[in-house]
Order: sequence, then C-alpha cells, then structure tokens
Amino acid sequence: MVVRLREDEFPPDEATVIVHLGAGVHDNLRDKAIRSYDDYRGITASAGLFVLSVYAALKGHDVPEIVGTMPWNQYGTCSVRELRAHFELLATTILDDDTLQPVDPLQEVHYDVVLPGPEDERLTVEGVLLDDDLLLATVEAWLDPHIDMFQSLFEPRQRR
Repeated sequence: MVVRLREDEFPPDEATVIVHLGAGVHDNLRDKAIRSYDDYRGITASAGLFVLSVYAALKGHDVPEIVGTMPWNQYGTCSVRELRAHFELLATTILDDDTLQPVDPLQEVHYDVVLPGPEDERLTVEGVLLDDDLLLATVEAWLDPHIDMFQSLFEPRQRR
C-alpha cells in the first residue's frame, strides 16, 4: 500500500464522514490502526501514524453511494466538526502498489483519522510492532481509549 497526502481543502465542518470499517469492532479497529503504522512512515514528521480510514460525503459522492461500496452491513456517520474536535484528519489517497493508481474512485474523498500514539523511541524502528510483544501490548493499551472515542462518534450504527 502506498499512501499519498492530498493538498485538498479540508472538508467543511458540517460535512458527513462515514466510517470506513463499518463502525467496526473495537479489536478490528485497533488491529487496523497498528497494521497501518509502518505504511504511514514519512507521511508527516512522525516515524509512523496510527490511522483509521473514513470517507467524506463530498465532491458529488453521497452517503448512499459510499456505503454501497463497502462490504460491511453496518456503518456509522458523524460530522467533520465532531471528528476534528477529538482527532487530526488527513486528506490521503491510497494507491495500488503496482500501478500507483488510486485503489478506488472514492479516494478523492478518502481521509485518515490520526489516533494519538505513545511517545516511545522503539517505534522509530520499522517493523518493531511485529517483533516486540511488550511494545505491542503498550501500544494496544494506549490506543484503546482513543478507539473507544472514535467509535462513540459514529454511534448509533446504521444498517445498509
């Protein structure tokens, strides 16, 4: 996976954001954030980022269209204002490794929610989360309350 920052204007506060993982289960969200850490090295000044993907209903893409592309039966929405009150939001495009083309047409409205990570020098080493069980446990415990907050913003869950 290749991640690129877009230089888009940020979505307006009243725009609707749709959770990319179908208002997923806590452990799945945490695993996604941890698995993405190394993919986000060099995106900002940090060693990596713990992120969760969302889409914004913008640029002619509405909630039914976005939800219709998701394989999950449940989804959640919140406003950009609500989300940014708690988290940083990055305009990102996910590119295919081989073609370096966006992985889907909705990438123009794809954003990443940045979860705060612990300050730990061990995280500067690429791949360390796969090799250091103690660090992984520390990161999981650190992320848990942030993931709980993220999930709460997208309640109640809705069914497609």
